[in-house]
Amino acid sequence: MKISQLSKETGVSARSIRYYEKKKLLTARRLDNDYREFDEVLEQRIEQMRVKRTMISTAIGSAEQLSKTI
Repeated sequence: MKISQLSKETGVSARSIRYYEKKKLLTARRLDNDYREFDEVLEQRIEQMRVKRTMISTAIGSAEQLSKTI
């Protein structure tokens, strides 16, 4: 699937998907026209990364709130 479809299916921006690819967290095949083609299996991996990112953001926010009360 193309990056736009993967973005739509996962709710993760195409920019983030490109970033993940640049950091070697995802891999894509290049078609003859140089478009990226992602395997459908990556939907689950991206979803896991999205959930982990949300958990980390929540933890950081909680730590910031806690530090304000100390």
